[in-house]
Amino acid sequence: MQQSMQKVIIVGGGTAGWMSAAFLAKVFAGQLAITVIESPDIPTIGVGEATIPPIQLFNQLLGVDEKSFMSACHATFKLGIQFEGWGNRSEQYMHAFGPCGEQMGMLPFYHYWLKARQHGSEASFNQFSLNYHAASQAHFSHEPLGNHQQRLIYAYHFDAGAYARLLKDKAITMGVTYLSDHIAQVSLDTQSGEIAALHSREHGKLTADLYLDCSGQRALLIGEALKVPYESWQHWLPCDRALAVQLAEQSALPYTRAIAQTAGWQWKIPLQHRVGAGLVYSSAHQNDDAALKTLLANNQTPAVSEPKLIRFTPGRRTNSWVKNCIALGLSGGFLEPLESTSLHMVQSALIRLATLLSNTKPSKNQIEQYNRLTQIEAEDVRDFIIAHYHVTANSHSAFWQDCQTMHIPHTLQERLELFRVSAYLPRHTQALFDDNAWSQVLLGQGLIPTAQNLQTDKVPNEKLQLWLTQLQQKNNHLATTLPQHEAYIKNYCQA
Repeated sequence: MQQSMQKVIIVGGGTAGWMSAAFLAKVFAGQLAITVIESPDIPTIGVGEATIPPIQLFNQLLGVDEKSFMSACHATFKLGIQFEGWGNRSEQYMHAFGPCGEQMGMLPFYHYWLKARQHGSEASFNQFSLNYHAASQAHFSHEPLGNHQQRLIYAYHFDAGAYARLLKDKAITMGVTYLSDHIAQVSLDTQSGEIAALHSREHGKLTADLYLDCSGQRALLIGEALKVPYESWQHWLPCDRALAVQLAEQSALPYTRAIAQTAGWQWKIPLQHRVGAGLVYSSAHQNDDAALKTLLANNQTPAVSEPKLIRFTPGRRTNSWVKNCIALGLSGGFLEPLESTSLHMVQSALIRLATLLSNTKPSKNQIEQYNRLTQIEAEDVRDFIIAHYHVTANSHSAFWQDCQTMHIPHTLQERLELFRVSAYLPRHTQALFDDNAWSQVLLGQGLIPTAQNLQTDKVPNEKLQLWLTQLQQKNNHLATTLPQHEAYIKNYCQA
């Protein structure tokens, strides 16, 4: 049988476009002819990108050497995200990668921490995370640690533009065709409504079996041509603007900082040569001039670039795969980078596509399954981000008061209520964040359940306190034996 899935055109380069090109070229080597068409005059924003641990697997799949990648992209290691002023204005906590504590029996660790807290323990939940201790001491190592050979679970901070260029070079080496051109027109088949062809200024008519829309917020194919509706989530996520700027080099901490501000939050992403900084804010609560003053006033080092304003609407396309077009990255939707999920959602979409793609024209069921799984993932990430805003004691401005009292999705409402009354955290199959992530955020922001799981009563309090003390001491000791993060980078992958 002749393959009907032979040609793929990716519209738009950038990080999403070149991740897609490199991935498909690697997974379907020799089976698909892949072309990337990228406008030559699209400006780059030049922000630092923060990621989550699965990016390691993606790079490994593509055969990207970690040292070379980190050097080329001025990358640093990331052990978690520190949230400052989110639960209570004067407090901070970390969503650290890796396990927090150790599971005992059938229950996640946080159940036993809750019991110890009820009996007078003052140790914060973070104290039982190895990643937290290493991050707070600015230490790092790849090496296995201690008798149990524990390892730090990590991701990266890197220059997103440099990463796109690295993947571009790799994709072209693997046979991807690159066209620097403008698309002047998109023609649709009059009967099926599918994309029939792209008409470019320099290369004329271009056709494919499948089109990937990586054209950013413009959504040239999925939005402008196919008219797929965009579902706004701004009533739950009020921030709709961001200012991005580059700061002079400072200490490269192994974690991202997310700092609550009057009408949103500020990010700080440390790279080897600079710090990517920005402010995500609600234009209904703060104008652009005031936001710029907030951004520039809360930095220890001067800006080395002009601030760039980014407007966005949080939400997603009602369907990401429509007819013969799939939207990836910003063309498919936008969720603010509070939990560093942007690149991961491109990565997971590509893996989803690879598992569903066959050598014949995709069926209605295949497309519906892709859209169903994409929706579940997006809504789970959405709820996780909303929880940061809604579960808070921070009420020093109208913005935070509105977040505390706003109506939230029923899926999140049910989750919070289950946790509040029974310390139970449900997990959906396609969900990105597990109970370890949810418990760190909810407990870090001050949501303490009113009841405990019955199984915790089996453990005597003295035995529990001793176990927790030993865990805390072990994590702190292991972290102190590690080299300094900056020194480790200089020896391992200096740019």
